[in-house]
Amino acid sequence: MSANPKQSIARIAATIYSIGFVASCLMLCAPPSCLPLFAGLCLIASLPLVLGSRGYRIFGAFALALALLAGIVEYRAGKKFEERRHRMHEQSKGTNDLPSPEK
Repeated sequence: MSANPKQSIARIAATIYSIGFVASCLMLCAPPSCLPLFAGLCLIASLPLVLGSRGYRIFGAFALALALLAGIVEYRAGKKFEERRHRMHEQSKGTNDLPSPEK
């Protein structure tokens, strides 16, 4: 029995998505750097959503929502990280500009 080509593509995309999402959870990186990975996972998750049978469509919808949520969380964490880094930079500039005590 030969498999439907659309089902095969949906199955392969679901496998790639699963591996990619687990890998993204195990990566140690600064917050905004995984954003392109989550965008790619959104594209991969759309394949089972469009091409798959009912089970793969449910998986695709859940996977797409999860990748979008992870991307939003990653974006917000990146903004907070950037603000904190900017604040620390300003504080370090402020402490370096203090006049030295006169003797």
